[in-house]
Amino acid sequence: MQSYFGHIYLPENDDFQLVKGVQLFKEGEKFWFKAPISRDGNEQYNIINGAFTGFGEVTFIECNVIGTTMGCGGDEVNFGINYVISGIHIENEIDLNFSKLSVRMPALKGWLKKTGFKNNLILHKTMSLELPETIILGNFEKFSLEVAFGCNQNSNRETGILLNEYVTLNIKSLNGNSTLWEFLEIYRKFKKFLAFIGVFDKSEDLFFLYDDSFNKENGDFQEAVDFYMKSYNFKNSGLNGLKVPIFKEIENDIEEMLKKWFTSVNLSDSIDLILEKYFQTGLSRETFFLNSCFAIEIYHRRFKKNQRLPKADFKKIKDGIISKLDTPDEINLFENKLAFANEPSFKERLESLKEDFQIILPLTIDMDNYIKQIVNTRNNIVHRSSSKNTLSGLDIYYASVHLEALTKLCIYRELGFSQSHILKMFVHTREQIDGMHKLNKRLQTGIKKK
Repeated sequence: MQSYFGHIYLPENDDFQLVKGVQLFKEGEKFWFKAPISRDGNEQYNIINGAFTGFGEVTFIECNVIGTTMGCGGDEVNFGINYVISGIHIENEIDLNFSKLSVRMPALKGWLKKTGFKNNLILHKTMSLELPETIILGNFEKFSLEVAFGCNQNSNRETGILLNEYVTLNIKSLNGNSTLWEFLEIYRKFKKFLAFIGVFDKSEDLFFLYDDSFNKENGDFQEAVDFYMKSYNFKNSGLNGLKVPIFKEIENDIEEMLKKWFTSVNLSDSIDLILEKYFQTGLSRETFFLNSCFAIEIYHRRFKKNQRLPKADFKKIKDGIISKLDTPDEINLFENKLAFANEPSFKERLESLKEDFQIILPLTIDMDNYIKQIVNTRNNIVHRSSSKNTLSGLDIYYASVHLEALTKLCIYRELGFSQSHILKMFVHTREQIDGMHKLNKRLQTGIKKK
């Protein structure tokens, strides 16, 4: 943990109170500060400006009181901070507008697998560096995405010269400046995309904000200010058995894929249900299973045939039955019960996806019975219906994995992945999931001895 000393300007009515002797703490990506003031009932501040050794001018955004310390030397109030901008003062949240957000992203570097180093040490004892060209990921309605490559150098007596390559995602506003919140929404959606295709990295992202109005005290143009927040990282938890798509193979299609990713409202609910496992790692088996069920059901409702009968035919049948009912209560009861009567059941939805399900499930499985078990298990968890022919224990977990893989396959297709890309990504899925299922079953029940 690192600590810094300085002062803040605490908002007070329409003015500011100068508070000296403030201590700022940084632990990993977490910031908080301790101020020698009395608690006055105000628990939240949108913006607090200040200055600290090691940071210079700072703007703290979304500050919340998290505790109070009382002692003979006076009271101290602890504030948690969600976002920090170093290098400038911004007094109002309406002024949190910028032209570009740059994010040094280790996960993106790992996916692209591009390097500028050319190693010829063995034969010619030489090494050269030529950074790859900038990659344009796409121009969208309000913003553009590009990937830039860079390198920095450090040296010390113990390690000598260290060269470190990095990859930066540049999010540029296309219509003047955009708000900080718009940039962060794009950043988080992009990190979701990486997680959804299986790209993970535990390392912290580094953030930089740009705007033409940033100026140093001497009037020289300042290109960027440092921005601090918690990285939006997902954890590679669980098993899905999918191969990460190779960037080079989808590079020509990436703009269209990302355009659908950022704009398709119909995909977002299923995506969020799938990704919850990678963000909230403490999900129970039942919650994971239900999320997987809901994700594929929502996908099917929005992208596949969602009517048993044409609307006109169903309405004719419905009106004919209603005409034979006597009271308004009977009519209301009937209409409520049949609100979704013309939609396929969960079982019918899964059965309509059998062709894709076959890519994922073991060849030896009885698919019809397995689908019944999934449906019965879902109904048992949600409605506490009969437990006959349901799944339990590890079988629930691996059914969730199967449904997750099925949902991903369907969404990849909607995003524009070709069938050949999909088959490459799922080439070993069946064997990997089935192999892990059988191994865990053996470990759970004990290895049979001859």
